[in-house]
Amino acid sequence: MATEPWRRRADVTGRAPVAHLHATTDARDEAAVETRDSGGQGAVLKCRKERCPLARGDHDPVENPEAENAPGQVVTIDGEPAQEWFDRQCDNKWLPFSTAHALARDHNDQALDTLPCCDGDASDCPAVTQWDGLPRDNNGEPAVDVIHATHQFAFVPSLRRVRT
Repeated sequence: MATEPWRRRADVTGRAPVAHLHATTDARDEAAVETRDSGGQGAVLKCRKERCPLARGDHDPVENPEAENAPGQVVTIDGEPAQEWFDRQCDNKWLPFSTAHALARDHNDQALDTLPCCDGDASDCPAVTQWDGLPRDNNGEPAVDVIHATHQFAFVPSLRRVRT
């Protein structure tokens, strides 16, 4: 599956992007290497905690703010550490991460216009920008032969609704 030139197989794919979902991040990454080594074009989607330091908890409050591992910028949302808040929004309320991220920007207790995971722009979180041009390009064509992601991405609407 990882080495097939899927964009040349419209008769099989119906001109839809192929999403290869993997049980683990290691399996995902190994399959992405296979795609690259075969000369195919692939993309890897990583989960919010792999891509976003805010969702991973890197900016959560710590017991000792003077400790060496203390974050430079603490972020809480509605009084809750960012990681816990993101987990609740995405895992319990089923909000898409991009929506939760926009809410975090608008409702963080520190009144930050740009969250620390963003690179100079309120929408530049790497967990959100990894979707740029995926699953389809600007012409509506599959952007790559295969998109590698873990099973959790089966819940992402843009991957479920890629049919032409």
